[in-house]
Amino acid sequence: MPVYCDNCGHQNRDSAKFCQGCGGKIIPTTASGTLQPGVVLNKNYEIKSLIKQGGMGAVYLAGNRKFDTVCAVKELLSQSTTPQNQQYMIDSFEREAKILHRLRHPNIPVVIDYFIEAGRYYLVMDYIEGKDLDTVMNSYPGGIVPENIVIEWSKEILDALDYLHNQNPPVIYRDMKPGNIMLRSLDQKIILIDFGIARTITPGGQTLKTTIGTPGFAPKELFHGQPEVRSDIYSLGATMHCLLTGKAPQAYFDFKPVRNINSKVSEGLEKVVIKALSMEVKDRYGNAGEMKEAILSLSPLQVVVKPQTVITPSHKIQFVNPPKIDPNFFQSQKSYIEPEMVYINGGTFQMGSNNGRYDEKPVHSVTVNSFYMGRYPVTNKEYCLYDSSRKNPGDNLPVVNVSWNDAVAYCKWLSKKTGENYRLPTEAEWEYACRAGTTTEYYWGDEMKDYYCWYYANSGEEVHPVGQKKPNAFGLYDMSGNVWEWCSDWYGNYPSVEAVNPTGLKSGSCSVLRGGACNCDAWDCRSAYRDWNYWPGSSYIDGFRLLKTVP
Repeated sequence: MPVYCDNCGHQNRDSAKFCQGCGGKIIPTTASGTLQPGVVLNKNYEIKSLIKQGGMGAVYLAGNRKFDTVCAVKELLSQSTTPQNQQYMIDSFEREAKILHRLRHPNIPVVIDYFIEAGRYYLVMDYIEGKDLDTVMNSYPGGIVPENIVIEWSKEILDALDYLHNQNPPVIYRDMKPGNIMLRSLDQKIILIDFGIARTITPGGQTLKTTIGTPGFAPKELFHGQPEVRSDIYSLGATMHCLLTGKAPQAYFDFKPVRNINSKVSEGLEKVVIKALSMEVKDRYGNAGEMKEAILSLSPLQVVVKPQTVITPSHKIQFVNPPKIDPNFFQSQKSYIEPEMVYINGGTFQMGSNNGRYDEKPVHSVTVNSFYMGRYPVTNKEYCLYDSSRKNPGDNLPVVNVSWNDAVAYCKWLSKKTGENYRLPTEAEWEYACRAGTTTEYYWGDEMKDYYCWYYANSGEEVHPVGQKKPNAFGLYDMSGNVWEWCSDWYGNYPSVEAVNPTGLKSGSCSVLRGGACNCDAWDCRSAYRDWNYWPGSSYIDGFRLLKTVP
């Protein structure tokens, strides 16, 4: 079978390695134009199989020979027809690949390499094992994903967009759609997988030199070469509309009201989607953070009083003594706030540190089952619904001056309210969740980084609202610094043997605290560092985080 050169179109023998017409390298391809298994790119990346193919290229599973690992190789085909356009493509590709390489966020794969070979452009990224949302939505009846799941996915996507849009210069994703969003098998985390056409923008700059995105999911400004951060807001709105209705957009800017298709969707979420899909840029949410706030506001504290009803012979519902509601009722009744939880897939890790204090040794193998962990420490806003005598009932500061007994009592109270099983994490579960697969001193590396942690050097020795620093790879915030967090264990020495779901000593006088706090030095905020307080004592920097067991 003859092989055609991508560069000049010359027909060559199937065994040719270089084009007889222009002398350029020839890469063996299949009849559909994709790379054949076994092809080695850049002398290192061996193509294993095709993952996905589209109009502008393909994605492959490849082996990284240098590190003996697997990776994803994204192939981009050039559309340029002149030397000037070709050079523009090369310069833009190299500039933007370097920017993408610097991105580090739990919902974004790391770009580890880039190169150009035989007229094709390649990005090498982390391989994410999982299913794209196109596939996931098809597993639901009618392709309709439940509202609560769409909300959770959207919050993760908005976190990633907020990070991208706040780069200097901003990075615009430009091709948001279910097929480009992965649900990772490891931890059910949302990952934006396709950075083939993500672009940086500069004020007043024209950036549309390549494909604009996917028709139906793209806003009008992309057709005019004027992408901006609110372009991604529109595409996310289109994606949410698709997930909630089970219907992909069939025409440009043609979206029926969500509730006309799926009446189970709340009016509040429908309004969020409608605003995101506004034709005019100025009518959309101003940024990803603003849209996330709108979504978070969809679950306000509500107490519902149901009037007593009887069925009359005519089968019509009739109120019997409709209740008179005291205007102070909502202030006096206790309720609760459902905490935001993150699913943590169980596994085995090495607990402790050989570089730390005596009580961090010996390093030993620990296996824990899957569980849900609070995305943030428990806040005043949540805790004051349990203890109305507390001050600051409305803020997002982590609750402090909480004893171990107080924390356990709150867990029992919330469990009774919700019917779920909330408790304090064991010390092993806490460290496993904190490390998030890392073996370094901190969950971001071996050196303190101020943008991950509130500690004495940057906090003013005061606690700060939760969620202001970067999360770990599991999406958990403030696991290092800000406030100490109670664990369920009594403080004691580590075992020297492997352990499965360890719960610590059976009794003691001190309970374990983890994570460091705002008045601690960097050393105390390491993933393996252990502290304790006398039972049932508390301090102004002692708080806690919830764990929910998997049914």
